[in-house]
Formats: sequence, structure tokens, C-alpha cells
Amino acid sequence: MNKRNRLKTEDYRLQTTQSLVFGLRSNVWTCVCLGLLLTLSGCKQSPLLYRMAADYFPLEPDNEWIYLENKKDTLILKVIKNEVIGQRDSCWLLERNVVPEYWYKSDDRLDKFYSKTIVINGETEEIAAFWLPYLKLPLIIGNSWNQIFEKESYILGDTVKIEVQIEGEVVDLENENYKIRIKLIENLNCGNFGTASSDTTLYDQWYKPNVGMIKQILNKTIETTLLSYKLH
Repeated sequence: MNKRNRLKTEDYRLQTTQSLVFGLRSNVWTCVCLGLLLTLSGCKQSPLLYRMAADYFPLEPDNEWIYLENKKDTLILKVIKNEVIGQRDSCWLLERNVVPEYWYKSDDRLDKFYSKTIVINGETEEIAAFWLPYLKLPLIIGNSWNQIFEKESYILGDTVKIEVQIEGEVVDLENENYKIRIKLIENLNCGNFGTASSDTTLYDQWYKPNVGMIKQILNKTIETTLLSYKLH
């Protein structure tokens, strides 16, 4: 068995083990899970356990990633600070080329804050605000997630409807970097304020352990690659 196939086999074993303890968060069951993983992986240091414990989106103030986008543009993603957003503490403010965005990370998920606005009579109105499940952690080949959000707003006597669906899957392991595929579907009906629209965005992303995203292909055409990074 070559190295790539062996690494994938370890991930499928981990997925099976994870299903046995799904939903259980006590320290006892954590120890049981780790014991099973050690048994599956052998006593020597395991790439599987290394990947399971790795951080694929390191969030600390001043962490920074510099990317080349579409072979010509520079994109800088920087962690600014920890904040409380709504009912969630330990949220993180990041800037993507100075444009703010918010993320939330726990042991089993990475969420991204989604906000949608429209302009009506010269005024900007927020019509949706959701925490989208962006990654399911730990990353394991075959893991997938899917969630739909719906919101209706009543503005100046008319109804504005939005539906947002996010689908994600860990699809491959390439050179010990996980490949993630995310599809974002946005359906918007602005009533009398504009025409209905439907947009689908496809992200293929590669994540390196303890570094973060190293590559992205947007809608199968626009490629973004990591040039350098600085972690604290």
C-alpha cells in the first residue's frame, strides 16, 4: 500500500471511530476515543494523530497569511483580535485586505459570520445574519456538513426573502494536506425592490496542518496560493 492510500485508510478508520463516540463530550469518552485511535494507529507516532491534533485555522492576534490571487493580486488575511459577537464569545475579527470578517472556532467546528445587505431608497438594510458552518472538525476524509438558513424581512410593506445553503465535504488528502469542497447557494427574492436572484459559489480549498489554507480554486477558475505566513 502506498503512502497516500495508507493515510486515507487511517482517515476512514478515524471516521468509523468518531461515529462510535458521536455526540459524547465527556473526558471519559475522550480517553476511550484516543485509546481506540492509538490501537488503530499502533504505538509509534502516527500521522493520523498528528493531523487530528493539528490546527487548520490558527487564530491568534497578528497571525497573517499572504496570498497571490489570480496570479496578479495580493491578498492579505490577518487576525486582529478576539471579540464577543451576539451570544458567542471567543469570536475572532480578521481583515481580508482590510475588509473585516468574523470567525468562530470550537473543538468540533469552524463557523464564518455571513451578512447580507440590500440598498432600498438609498438606505442600506441588513436582511440576513447567520453563522455558517464552514468546517467540521477534526478534518477527516468523507466528513460532510449541510445546513440551510431562511429569513424573511418586512421592509416598507413588502417581503424580502433569502435562503442560504452551505454544503461542505472533506474530499481528499494530498501530500498530507486536506482538500475541502464547499458550495454556497444564495437565493434572494427582493419583492418589489428588485429581481429575484440565485447564485452558487464553489470553493476547492487545501489546508495544511498548523498553517491554514494554502490554496483555493474559486468556481474552478480563480486560483489563490499561499506565498508566506506569520504565526504567533
